[in-house]
Formats: sequence, structure tokens, C-alpha cells
Amino acid sequence: MEVEVEVEAEAVLTGERRLTSTAYLVYVALDETGHPTPVPSLQVVSDDERRRAKEAERRRAERLARREVPHHGAPAAEDITGTSRGDPLLRPG
Repeated sequence: MEVEVEVEAEAVLTGERRLTSTAYLVYVALDETGHPTPVPSLQVVSDDERRRAKEAERRRAERLARREVPHHGAPAAEDITGTSRGDPLLRPG
């Protein structure tokens, strides 16, 4: 599951807000043994939901592709935890 987070700064005196950053947090459902497990698919209905789902799938594909190629001599993501299952930074342990 991917969740979009937007961070805003607010001027205390005027109440004016501005977007300072956007992040996408990825959550992985784990079974009782700590391994990734499937969850029901999100049902998208509106055009906006379909657009956002398509964008999320593109980000996921890019993220998975980056895991395959070490960056500047760093170990591939699966080497960090010794496994290629799930998102390694979110695994317990």
C-alpha cells in the first residue's frame, strides 16, 4: 500500500500555508512469520483514483527497478537484509 503525505508550512501571523514537500510511504502487509502477504486490491472508481493508481504503479515499477541495480557501489536493496522478499527497509528485524 502506498500513502501520499504532503507537508505544509504555515505562517503563524497570516495563516498562509504552502506545500513544502510530498512523500510516498510504502507499507507492506506481513503475515505472522514476518513475510509479505497479499491483501485485497484497492477498488478504484473515479477517473482521479484511476490516474493515481496508475501513477502509483509507475512509482512501484521504478522502485523495484532501482532495487536491482546497486547505486555508486552500494549493495542492492535485497543485500541489506539478506532477502529479496518485500521492501527490505520495512521488514522487521
